[in-house]
Amino acid sequence: MVTADASWFEDSSFPGLGFRDEEKVRRFKNAAVAFMKKHWSEEDVLFAVWEEDERAPHLHVYARRWKETTSKNRGRQALLQPTDMPLSKNPERAQDLAAAAFKHLGLVRGRRHAEERRQARREGRPVPKKPKVTSVRDWALEQSREREEAEKRAEAKARAEREAAEKARREAEAARQRHEDEARKIREALAAERAKFEQERDQEHGRIRTAWAAVETGRAEMEKRRRAFVEDIRKWRDLADHIRAAARHLGLTSHPLVARGLEAFEGMRDLAGRIGGRQRGE
Repeated sequence: MVTADASWFEDSSFPGLGFRDEEKVRRFKNAAVAFMKKHWSEEDVLFAVWEEDERAPHLHVYARRWKETTSKNRGRQALLQPTDMPLSKNPERAQDLAAAAFKHLGLVRGRRHAEERRQARREGRPVPKKPKVTSVRDWALEQSREREEAEKRAEAKARAEREAAEKARREAEAARQRHEDEARKIREALAAERAKFEQERDQEHGRIRTAWAAVETGRAEMEKRRRAFVEDIRKWRDLADHIRAAARHLGLTSHPLVARGLEAFEGMRDLAGRIGGRQRGE
């Protein structure tokens, strides 16, 4: 199986969520197929399967090598001998070849555990324990479990984001409703003020019309009285003419009483002329 650490395939735009960088997946797949074709012969490879159903994409290479042997008891036999294939014969060498093949992708070889153990023996130091070798089946199960956990984390984050978005939507809707209620109250208050203003305006217009009607009535009454007064003055003027004629006839024109009376009549005559819109002597 040809693969790399799952973290290398992650999309850096969404760290920790298990989303893959599809360009990295494509480049790794091409490099893995090229590595297979270079280090396994066509006679050995039965088939290969590229899978992305687990946390780390990987290439399964199904290969076998037959070895013919001859013995006295069994004669000529064909035996499966996978260790005769170069990469199976020396796993440490296979790791070195893989590191060189995927170096252009930025991948590096893992720890050289076998070399560390040999070095410790040469130097007389305690030899590190052999790392636990995980079978392909167990590795696949672990990858599947990690992928499920990553999917759960991604779903939990997406759910939290949806809940936050829904909460924000509800808050925005509540704020919009409050604004609409406030706007409605303002419109109602303005309508009430306008109705009150129009009512007061109509009442004031009514009072003005009533007052104007009273003024017109008073003016008509004043005109009526003025005319009556002028008419009375004219009657007194005629009376003054009669008194003057009688005084001349009796020779009493210079009498003080007659003079004051005629003077008073002349004053009333002038007043009647002014009130009637005429000048004296017209």
